[in-house]
Amino acid sequence: MNNVFEIVRLKCKYPSNLSPVLVIDKLCIERGSNTFFIGPSGVGKSTILETLGLMNNTIYNSTENNTLFTFTNTKNESIHIHELWNQKEQNIAAFRNKHLSFIFQNTNLFKSLSAFDNIIISAILQGKSKAEAVKRTKNIIQNILPDVTIDKPITELSGGQRQRIAFARAIVSDYSVLFADEPTGNLDVGNAEKLMKILIENVESKTSIIVTHDIDLAVKFATKIVLIRNDENTNSHGLIDEQSIFLRVGNNEWTGFNKRYSSNEISQKFKTEIFNHNSK
Repeated sequence: MNNVFEIVRLKCKYPSNLSPVLVIDKLCIERGSNTFFIGPSGVGKSTILETLGLMNNTIYNSTENNTLFTFTNTKNESIHIHELWNQKEQNIAAFRNKHLSFIFQNTNLFKSLSAFDNIIISAILQGKSKAEAVKRTKNIIQNILPDVTIDKPITELSGGQRQRIAFARAIVSDYSVLFADEPTGNLDVGNAEKLMKILIENVESKTSIIVTHDIDLAVKFATKIVLIRNDENTNSHGLIDEQSIFLRVGNNEWTGFNKRYSSNEISQKFKTEIFNHNSK
């Protein structure tokens, strides 16, 4: 698989911080993969979404650090993200609209629109005809929202129903990469797993990047898990390096940092490390 994102020696920093909040030594996101980011509180899980999703320019001293941060489109053309950030905001917004799709934890749905219109709007904004957008939306609704009256206003729906509508809105559009911030946070286990299965079926040559606290969900559905850790040397920022990467090598087998794990072992490892960190 070719890489959608390739990052080497990237430091992520916000203007209000004196030092980086996340350091990425090396990270590749393969096309068609389902990459889950997990980790204890405060290590930069939100920052990785903002950085890869071009929500905020967190790139710090890219020239000084000899940073590589590229996005490769389906035509195998590489785009240097630090150069993209030097362009006009409308160009950056056009890039996001063309290549990226998002599911936010707070759903960000339009309260003035019905459930159906909230879903269809993402396809229309990408330039699809209303007829094509309606067709795409109806196909997805049958799988995700069979129990929802789609002409109801958003304000009359439950939190779980709104979460599923946000999910449907994200996957109805054409995208290369889907970003999700706790996409199943408002759902019960059954609906969470159902939606993740639908996501996997819709990925095909597309890519999903998911931040979650649900380790069991990550182990069940991810092709790659990235454990963001605190830098042991400074303890001042999150770190992604070769020890952070865990790859699925079978239905119930994982490999990471020259060691193999069963799904149960890797799940317990993550839970122990995150619990120990949060307990400090």
